[in-house]
Amino acid sequence: MTEPTISIDRMLSGVEALGRIGADPRGGLSRLGLSPQEQVAHEWFKQEASRLGARLRSDAAGNLFARIDGERPDLPPLMTGSHLDTVPNGGKYDGAAGVVIALEVARALTESGQTLRHPLELVVFRAEEPSPFGMSTFGSRALAGRLRPEELDALDARGKTVREALRSVGGDPDRIGEARMKAGDAAAYLEVHNEQGPHLERAGLPIAVVTEIAGIKRARWRVLGEPNHSGTTAMADRRDALIGAAEIALAVERLAKAYDGAVGTVGVLEVHPNAANIVPGAVDLCWEIRSCAPADLTALERQLDEAARAIVARRGLRLEESTRSNSQTAGADAAVLAALRAACDAAGVEALELRSMAGHDASHMAAFTKIGMLFLRSTGAKSHVPEEHSPPESLAAAASVMLDAVLRLDRDLE
Repeated sequence: MTEPTISIDRMLSGVEALGRIGADPRGGLSRLGLSPQEQVAHEWFKQEASRLGARLRSDAAGNLFARIDGERPDLPPLMTGSHLDTVPNGGKYDGAAGVVIALEVARALTESGQTLRHPLELVVFRAEEPSPFGMSTFGSRALAGRLRPEELDALDARGKTVREALRSVGGDPDRIGEARMKAGDAAAYLEVHNEQGPHLERAGLPIAVVTEIAGIKRARWRVLGEPNHSGTTAMADRRDALIGAAEIALAVERLAKAYDGAVGTVGVLEVHPNAANIVPGAVDLCWEIRSCAPADLTALERQLDEAARAIVARRGLRLEESTRSNSQTAGADAAVLAALRAACDAAGVEALELRSMAGHDASHMAAFTKIGMLFLRSTGAKSHVPEEHSPPESLAAAASVMLDAVLRLDRDLE
């Protein structure tokens, strides 16, 4: 048995190999969740994990697992991984870097001849990014039992359902409840992800230890007014849905600013009939709010609902809701945090400690196991774009720290 070592060349080769799957003519990657391109990336992972002698399995939600047995089959696995889907015209590092690092940790252990007490299970989650069906973190929500049955009937722009798409990539929507995991099914879950922000680059540091993940509440509303001729309808007689929707968007901004660390966004406005000479009769909008403080998030949601109802009542409009989702806040486990911090110290790696305002699969894994995350530096603070990049020294530091943390947790956790 030798000391396990990390190979940066292998990790960069993995990032580049995945970067050729789903190449977009515009220069980035379009490897959308539940798409054939995402499935090709899953097949790539299967080949790489098979070379390690890992046992492969998929669940009804299309998640992919690769298990390397430990000395104690009675112990639950230590899990690590991320996702392989991208946003439209996205980059090479979001999700993929975490999968590549998980593979490298497993390779280093296997090549050294070292066997953990716990099984080590690598996981590739299905459809973490917002998919063409209007949902995100599909696979990890299935593991946490947080998928609603009606979500399987959601349609993409071509009229295809989630059920159909899931079957096409080997999942089984009729048995999706069987994917759910419970407390005790995993000893811990660790994930590496790019920061998608500026803090590490500003600090000149390679990685960060994530302390908590923000909760996210999101809804799609339709504001209904009355379409009419824009020239002959007096201002006092108008029931303008767009003006009402605009006032709701301003309320999102105003209310979010009242809470320290909260953010609020209206990212979608679809105007109907969308003509220059017609008073808008309907507007579809999507809002989301985020915070690491659960009480603040709940209060902010309540105030937004109250404000919207008041706005439409005052303007003679109506409000309809089609969807609402809720991703809960999640804190990193104390034991996992201690292992990550100790691993940073042992490697001589200075790391920031950051909250994540982006959502991650780890937030749902926290429903049934201990979690911990590391962030990679994002060059230029860019993510979800073709220019997305994390420097090699960041990947090397994260992989070394993750390997040490896995060894520490394997020793300390039962």
